[in-house]
Amino acid sequence: MQFTSPSPIKAVAVHPASGDGTRTIYAACSDGLVRKWTNEGVLYDKTYGGHKGGVLCLLVSESGDVYSGGSDGRLVHCASDGTVTKTYEGAHTAVRCVALLNETVTTGGDEGGIGLWGAGEGDAAPQANILKGHSDAVSSLVQHDASFFSTSHDQSIRRWELPSGTAI
Repeated sequence: MQFTSPSPIKAVAVHPASGDGTRTIYAACSDGLVRKWTNEGVLYDKTYGGHKGGVLCLLVSESGDVYSGGSDGRLVHCASDGTVTKTYEGAHTAVRCVALLNETVTTGGDEGGIGLWGAGEGDAAPQANILKGHSDAVSSLVQHDASFFSTSHDQSIRRWELPSGTAI
């Protein structure tokens, strides 16, 4: 099976199967949009926006919420219906990776920082606690027990404690 997009695809995520076995495939695209398909290859008319540049990374939560990180330094959170609910910005020049670690939105950026994002109260913008430890772009984040690992273009893997973010 092949999925085709009108714009180059930078990342892909799959939402778990619903009761009828249908899965939804999401693609982060260079034109600043996230597109979605059924597992039969049918392109939905739904796109997710909120970026001023290309989308570089993507995460779909179990509830179907979509988190997309972009070359514009933004992380955009959309509800499953496509409505933008929050925009996280100010921590990175570009967002290279995103993960939900212990229910905390976590991002890795081009400048080598890792953002642990607070929710932001009411209309207040979400704020990030920035972890420093890499000297180049953070390329992936993965949780393991009560810690998480980050990888970077600086050729290193670092381990961090959750929820404090202390380097181990």
